[in-house]
Amino acid sequence: MPPIANFQFTWPSGLYAALAIIIVAIAIAALRRIALPRASLVLIALGMILLALATGAPVYRGHKTPEIAVMIDVSPSTRGAAYYQSERFRQRIAELLGTRSFRTYAFSESLEEVNPQQPLVERAADGTNFAPPPVDAIVLFSDANFDLPATVPPIQVVVDPLLERAADGAVTRMSINNDDVTIAVRNHVDATSTPRYLQLEGLLPSASMPTGETLGHGEFIFHASRDPNLRTIVARVMGQDRWPENDEMRIFAPPLSSIERWWIGAGRPPPDAGWQAIPPDSLPLEAAAYLAPSVILLDNVPADAIAPAAQQRIAQYVRDLGGSLIIIGGENSFGAGGYFGTTLESLSPLSSAPPAPTRHWIFLADSSGSMAGTLPGNSQTKWQHAVEAMLRALPSIPPNDLVTIGSFARDVRWWSTSRTAAETRQLNLPPPDVTPNGPTNLQPALEQIAPRGSEMPTEFLILSDADAAITDTEDLARKLTSAKIRVHLLATGADPPADNPVSRIVRATGGQQFRESDPTRWSSRVKELLRATMPELLARGMGTLTFDPSANLPPRDVELWNRTWPKPETELLATIFGNGNATAGGAQWNLGAGQAVALAFPATSQEISALANQAERMPRDPRFSVRREEGADLKITIDAIEQDRYLNGLPLQLMLRDDSSSAPITVPFTQAAPGRYELSTPAPRTSKLATIVQDGRVIERFALAGRYPREFDAIGNDRDAMRELARRTGGRVIEPADAQTLDIKGPTRNIALTSELAFAGAALIAIGLLHWRRMT
Repeated sequence: MPPIANFQFTWPSGLYAALAIIIVAIAIAALRRIALPRASLVLIALGMILLALATGAPVYRGHKTPEIAVMIDVSPSTRGAAYYQSERFRQRIAELLGTRSFRTYAFSESLEEVNPQQPLVERAADGTNFAPPPVDAIVLFSDANFDLPATVPPIQVVVDPLLERAADGAVTRMSINNDDVTIAVRNHVDATSTPRYLQLEGLLPSASMPTGETLGHGEFIFHASRDPNLRTIVARVMGQDRWPENDEMRIFAPPLSSIERWWIGAGRPPPDAGWQAIPPDSLPLEAAAYLAPSVILLDNVPADAIAPAAQQRIAQYVRDLGGSLIIIGGENSFGAGGYFGTTLESLSPLSSAPPAPTRHWIFLADSSGSMAGTLPGNSQTKWQHAVEAMLRALPSIPPNDLVTIGSFARDVRWWSTSRTAAETRQLNLPPPDVTPNGPTNLQPALEQIAPRGSEMPTEFLILSDADAAITDTEDLARKLTSAKIRVHLLATGADPPADNPVSRIVRATGGQQFRESDPTRWSSRVKELLRATMPELLARGMGTLTFDPSANLPPRDVELWNRTWPKPETELLATIFGNGNATAGGAQWNLGAGQAVALAFPATSQEISALANQAERMPRDPRFSVRREEGADLKITIDAIEQDRYLNGLPLQLMLRDDSSSAPITVPFTQAAPGRYELSTPAPRTSKLATIVQDGRVIERFALAGRYPREFDAIGNDRDAMRELARRTGGRVIEPADAQTLDIKGPTRNIALTSELAFAGAALIAIGLLHWRRMT
């Protein structure tokens, strides 16, 4: 039932029933012609009406006078607000509250009731604590830069015009990654602001860092390299503003000398004492050892000097641990170092092989009956050694070059023809029905090959004892030569005489001939034969080397460089102009979690140091993903997963150590979900060296900048917080031009009238009946 003025019946059905009873009673009295005095009739009727109203459970709804608190934020972030001007504040209160009574409170870190007639005074605070008193309504003068409370009475947020665009310059963030320093700056200006500029200490000059230049209005992020001779890095905003507390940050960076660098090579020594020299055959095989270096450099190292297991560890170091690899060229590197098909080749951003085929390689092994024998102490047959030698040679061939492979005895049997080397390596060779038997008959193979010549040079490698009859060798040699086919021989028996027909064809076509009677050495000898027949993998002459501007290195002359080609998705670092061509001299790319850099020439110490400084990064355990959020609070989230399995119950800790202190502050992580660990702690006031550890094992290291109190993180009105505060509490945001008196109501109170109306109704009926009795 709708309210009548400020009254409301909470049981309207009872009211309707009572009124119906009254109507019935009046009808009965009229039918029986009951004679009642007029006064009694009026009293009884009024009493019955009051009883009927009481039956409807009437309630009076009203508002008590509200208790109003005027709360004034006097924390340092509100410095310069208009409400600090006493007369202006009193005028604003009179506009908003009129003649209403209120109590005045000032707050920063704590709350205190104050006299509104006295001038307001700023109170020092590390952060603003908004804790309202127990009142019915709040009129708030603040910038709203505080944590919003869960429950509070209705709040009317008064916007201060002088905090709308607070002119403030601040260093908001500083971080360091090896020698790269990132600095974030906020500079808000108004019409009265004086120019501000950035002052830096501990950094090398950088064109991107506007040292001494006037800062514009906005937020900026700058990058520069640290000065390796200085430990303290300082960023400071110079120029006047009302909040000098947030003008500066400083960070103590760990010495670069503490970063471990590995120099892998057997030739020249490292460029300086900051490198740890390790012979290629002494690389560790334990995965944990690769958590130490920030960069691994291979200086002119051939692929076979590093064990395959160690190459796999290097790949894991780059792809999984996030490390940096630098490959330096020379006479034993890239294609000249046998990188084709190796793990090192897969890591390099420069390919040792051209993207298109440049050669056709034909391998032919003797499968005559003589190859079925074994040597004393060797369980493998000569045939098995021959097959092994050819298959092991395939990775040493440029992967895009064409390969034909087969065997010969009485007849020729081709196992695969004109496939790329990469495709041929995937085949299951030889076919199972190929076995050593029959005589040595090489002529059909040579006659079949001669017509296959094309514009592409062909290298024909024969593995045989060369005990074969060949007729008309001169004519056959001419056909092979005109078809650009060179024949090469690995003689597996006695040294063939000069008039041996196979040897004559080798000489006539410009081929190479090696002899090796020990089957266990055939694999290595075939590789030697390949290197001897391989097209020139080094360029010699006079070339000009130029670097990308990001390398900040001068151009110079080079006399030797490796023939390499950039792979897709690489970033070119250097170009060599020589012999009439421009070739890729250096490149880098991201590989998994890490990166690899390749220089296709013997680099100087200056070039190596510059690229190492840019590339190096500390490797990390791939099971742990660490995210940091640096602000007033340092928040760290760690996801710990190993092979799709969550790692739970780990005793993870953050250790914060002063630059000069050996006693760290330890903060434990809390597990928040399967495999997820979280930590939130106030940002340190002075620079700290931070280490995340698990059972004493380092997961990640980083430096933290010393930070000013959270009070100075945000300056000026937080409009979003103001709107949210008003929305949560049922209040509103009052703009500076809004002078309308606030309609603030006290809490609603309900007064039940059932008892009073019932008593009054019963009394009136009783009086009416007594009056009737006296009259009769």
